[in-house]
Order: sequence, then structure tokens, then C-alpha cells
Amino acid sequence: MSFEWQSWVCIACLGCSYGADDIRITESGPDWSCLGKGAPLRTTELIDLELPVRNLPSRQLLKQVTGSICADVSCSPPLAVAEGIDGVLHFPQMDPMFRGSIELRSPDQMSAIVDLLRPIGAMRELPELRMLSKSNLETYAYLGAMATLDVTLGHALFWVVDCAGKRAAGISLESFDKVLPNTQSYYASDIELPSITLDRTEENGGGGIINLPVGFPRFRAVRAADGAVIADFPTQIKADTTTFFLIEPE
Repeated sequence: MSFEWQSWVCIACLGCSYGADDIRITESGPDWSCLGKGAPLRTTELIDLELPVRNLPSRQLLKQVTGSICADVSCSPPLAVAEGIDGVLHFPQMDPMFRGSIELRSPDQMSAIVDLLRPIGAMRELPELRMLSKSNLETYAYLGAMATLDVTLGHALFWVVDCAGKRAAGISLESFDKVLPNTQSYYASDIELPSITLDRTEENGGGGIINLPVGFPRFRAVRAADGAVIADFPTQIKADTTTFFLIEPE
């Protein structure tokens, strides 16, 4: 089975009629129908992972990139290593029960971890494999969150999707663990700039945290409107590294 990374693209189809009074435009919110039903495997077959790796914010493929499949925090030895071919990593015959992380290295980019929060065979979408330079993260953090990067700490960027795998608005991320005085969280506005005035995700479903303690801080994602828990989980944070993770409903 081949499992390819896909970007999230929303295509709205509007019905048309002859009379203006007959036109109705309805907006539907995120789909949470799967909440409380766990994360069943979508396949039991071995999975061929084809994973493009792109730069933030340009979204261009990174031609020089190395990816390592890691079962634990040491990643020593990695379960598999792949060199990007035209910016795409290929990991064949992956166990659908694998749950770990993918470490990324590329010239002029910050080290990155893509943390898989559930087995790959149970994921609706794979997290986007992205990397960014330290200067880009510094600019992004300072302009939107008024934060300065601490090289002894780690950083996180996340996206939230609903039961249909679409980016989800209205989700707040809460921390179970103590944060540091210079820890700063933010959500990405719909013009894709960080904002510390937002208290929940917008339509793009994104956000991030600057200066997280190294280790496995635990988080809970909730619907801001009613406090319903979408997911709770730990994520891996390393010093001077950006961790990317995708939050799916549980």
C-alpha cells in the first residue's frame, strides 16, 4: 500500500439556481463525529511512505534532505534512513503499527522532528514534513509572538484536523505541564501570521509554541466553545529543534 503525503486543499462547490432569492450559502463547521471512537487501523498492509519535505514559509521542496525513522528519543540506531530524491523521502514496507518520529536534516535548516502521535496505519493524514531556517523561525516568533528563541529549548508547530482530515478551527491547546517564563504559544491567523491575541485555531488549524522544555511535555486539545477534549498526548521536544505534529480527534 502506498501512503503519500497530501496537502490540505479545500474546494467549495456551490449549487446554482436561476433566482437570486433561491441561492443559499451554508457554512459547515468541523466534523467531530468520530470523537470517542478511538483510532482504529485504516489498513493492516505494509505501507510505502512517499514523503515530500518542504521549506517554510516558501513551501519549496528541499532538494538536500535526510530523514531517519526513529523508534525512541535517541534514534540510535534509526530503523531506516532515506536521502531525499528531488525533495521526496521514500520509506518502503513500513509496519502500519509503527508509532515514533521522523527526524529531518537539511543544510541551512533547523533540525526537525515530525512526531507521529498515533500508528501510521491509523492516521487520516500524515503530518506535513516541513523544515525552516532559524532566521525564519526567529522572525516569525518575534513578529507575531514577541518571543526570542532560546537555543537550550525546543519549539513546536502543529495543525489540527477534524474527523474528515480537514483543517479545524475553534481548537485550543492546553498544557498539562509547567511552562517556562519565556515560553510563548500562539495560533496562526487566517492570513497565516502568528497571533498571541487568538485563543483558538482559525480555519487553517495551525499554531505553535516557542521555547518549550526539553523532554515530553503533555498537551490537551479541546474545542474552545464547549471544552470537549479532542486529544491529549505527549510530544517530543529537543533543544534547538522544531517539532511538527498533527492533532487528530480521538
